[in-house]
Amino acid sequence: MITFNRYKVKVTLGTVTIPKGSYIIHQIVNAKQGNGCASRVIDRLCDVVARDNEDVYLTVRADNKIARSFYRHKGFEEAGEITWANGTLPGMIYRKRLSRVSRA
Repeated sequence: MITFNRYKVKVTLGTVTIPKGSYIIHQIVNAKQGNGCASRVIDRLCDVVARDNEDVYLTVRADNKIARSFYRHKGFEEAGEITWANGTLPGMIYRKRLSRVSRA
């Protein structure tokens, strides 16, 4: 299962300003890690988003090495940093460029 949203306005998330129209993945849930379902779901979402000419963002805890490796393997790049729990829990913001126009 994947939950995501499309931003209706420009949003600042951590150290990144995300343009209006971009997508954000909130959560990916997979009953059994390593079965390929999360990979297929992200690929499908990116196929749909690419038709909209938009980019996909997500956040992940900085200490989650398995997830960070997975997202890099899927073509996501580190775009910035974020923290939760009043700044005590560091995280990373990842972006997959699917738009044909380069944006800041």
